[in-house]
Amino acid sequence: MSSPAQLPDRKILAGFFLTSMTMLIFELLVSRMMSAIAFYHFAFMAICLALFGITVGAVIVHVFKESLSKNYSKALCISSLLFAATVIINLACSSRLRAFTRLDDTYQMVPDCLNLVLIFVTISIPLICSGVCMSIIFDRYAKQASRIYFINLIGASLGCLLFIPLINFLEVVNSYFLLAFMGLAAAYLFDRGDRRPREILIVILSVLFIITAWTNHKTSFLELQWVKGQPNDTYSYRKWNSFSYVRLHSDGIAAQPKGWSWAPKKSDEIANIKIKQNQLDIDGGAGTVMTDFEDRDTNKISFLKYDVTSLPYHLVQNGDVLVIGIGAGRDILTGILFNEHSITGVEINDTIIEIHRTIAAKFNGDLSRHPKVTFINNEARSYINASNKKFDIIQISLIDTFAATQAGAYALSENNLYTTEAIQTYWDHLTDRGMLSISYLTSPYMLKIVGAATKTLDKSGIKVPRNHFVVILSDSPNQSRRVSNLLVKKTPFTDEEMKIIQKYCDETGFHFLLSKDGTPSLSFSSMSDIKYLDNFVRHFKLNITPTTDDKPFFFLVTRLNIIDSLKNFNLFDLDAGKILISLFVLMLFLTALFVFFPLLNLTKNQLSNIPVLSYTLYFTSIGLAFMFVEMSQITRLSSFLGHPVYSLSLVLFSFLFGSGLGSYTLAKMDNQKSIMLYSAIFILFCFISGYFTEPLLRHLSKNPIQIRMLITVVMLFPLAFFMGSFLPQGMRLLSRQNGPVALFWGLNGAASVLGSILAMIFQIQFGLS
Repeated sequence: MSSPAQLPDRKILAGFFLTSMTMLIFELLVSRMMSAIAFYHFAFMAICLALFGITVGAVIVHVFKESLSKNYSKALCISSLLFAATVIINLACSSRLRAFTRLDDTYQMVPDCLNLVLIFVTISIPLICSGVCMSIIFDRYAKQASRIYFINLIGASLGCLLFIPLINFLEVVNSYFLLAFMGLAAAYLFDRGDRRPREILIVILSVLFIITAWTNHKTSFLELQWVKGQPNDTYSYRKWNSFSYVRLHSDGIAAQPKGWSWAPKKSDEIANIKIKQNQLDIDGGAGTVMTDFEDRDTNKISFLKYDVTSLPYHLVQNGDVLVIGIGAGRDILTGILFNEHSITGVEINDTIIEIHRTIAAKFNGDLSRHPKVTFINNEARSYINASNKKFDIIQISLIDTFAATQAGAYALSENNLYTTEAIQTYWDHLTDRGMLSISYLTSPYMLKIVGAATKTLDKSGIKVPRNHFVVILSDSPNQSRRVSNLLVKKTPFTDEEMKIIQKYCDETGFHFLLSKDGTPSLSFSSMSDIKYLDNFVRHFKLNITPTTDDKPFFFLVTRLNIIDSLKNFNLFDLDAGKILISLFVLMLFLTALFVFFPLLNLTKNQLSNIPVLSYTLYFTSIGLAFMFVEMSQITRLSSFLGHPVYSLSLVLFSFLFGSGLGSYTLAKMDNQKSIMLYSAIFILFCFISGYFTEPLLRHLSKNPIQIRMLITVVMLFPLAFFMGSFLPQGMRLLSRQNGPVALFWGLNGAASVLGSILAMIFQIQFGLS
């Protein structure tokens, strides 16, 4: 394929811009869809497979270079038409096929492997089409690679910015249809020559898409049919937003109240209570119940005092309470029941607050407007860092449920709430009589939390952290989950307070797992003693290492074992660590098949002009470096910006936009000395970022969200700017030597996929820095 020195005409560039934008939005849509129908780490896997589709597209261009060069505009047009059609096919498969079979009412599931394979294949095909389109343009105009790359990255960066408002306005299904129409628009812009047949095809597809969209609007045929193995037909209200799929289920039937962990000695009393409760869930897994409080009669919710999560309210009267994660309002009701002075609920999900204020306002007693209650839409740590107020109770009660714990290493969930730095933030915002209450599944997660609290108190100068801890638990055989409650008190627990807790346990049947007077559990005893903590963690069979902001992987409780994962290779394993290793092996195999095999089969004529090994290392290194820096910043900035989805969108935008500007600005400096200079500057900024980002973020975390977003862009821009110069310079040098540009573009894409997986493994093992 020839490489003209001039840029293509404006219509071709506009079509290329649209293709870059739709490709990025599609990847983010896939992550949102897969999080609802499967689990978060399957969303990560889907993105990796989709990105590899771009590599496959590049290899197709390399193999069929001669035939594609004869009428490249026709090839661009057809690839865009196929993108539009296969996006809708993927929507149909993702919404109609059941990805998992749920064995019972718990989260015991088995993957429907054939359905998952079909979903992943239909995810990959649209990206293969995009890969063909981009590779044709990069290969044909390699001498103008800097400007082509600039348009590619600017289009993708705007796709990042558009994703959140697009999902919030159109929701997921309608966004798929919009992408299909954008694909048709790109096909129209690419079309040249004898346009009549393809124009007719574009019109026919447009009409079909309109009919399909209208039919779906009337019948909801392409709405989700299955959510995590269960039929999606019982909700009374549902709504997508950029990081969740929220459903409200209301049957209007009074039944025995549901709780996290009821007092064993009060089971008969609770069994005789009948009250209406609506189920609220996020992505089909993170569920809690909304209790009928229409008449605001606290007598009807008195059963809440027998839930393990209510412990702090038996010790603190007339206090100021901060509830992290409003959910269905259960902890808010507990504060009202105990007549606390004020209750502030911080909720990251604006859709949940909207449900409280509108859809369920009558049913829940209009909690958001209760005289003692204040609702705040923000991420908890961001809100607390920006506040000067101190609280008597800070409560976190199972706001991440089992659905999120399955997500393991890559959950788009609040996994920064249990780090040592987070607990330090809570500790600093407690009054002198204040206490932090964290309720969670007992083992191994509560062990991690106790360990993090021990390290935090030790850093704060507390010589015997155990004197500030109480953990209670119910061992009732009727409990489906062993939920315990940890209290961390600002001052040591007094004898009088211990008597109150002991009396409560005697009356309810709860018992101590940990207290200043001793513990029946060797595990909790070791995790609450700084002298034994590290050694105990090292020898424990599961990963119970206390999490930090540098290693915030709270949900990952299995240890990464490469040999074990290879022996028991299972791409659809629900264990996040195993799937990470399995995914890396799969991507390595696919890279060898689609990239290195074609590289080894280059003709002697092609090999005579270029140093293949040097270019292979060069383009591989660019892909790896880009993903290592990008992935670490996405994880690190999630707490600073308020949510991982905001971090994902803004970090991607910053890197893509900054790299695009770098590509365009540094276009004329394209010799090898320039590459070495840019590399040196880039490495310098990497060191600066690694050492100074974390303390800088802590210092700036109290600023408003708009300022934090601006800080993020400014902080990432130098890294992105110089990083953007590497790929186009390499492509121009390769083009001058008549090398296979499309193939090395595909190699860079494959390296990016491998880099994203390797970056996650490195983060887990060695930390973000």
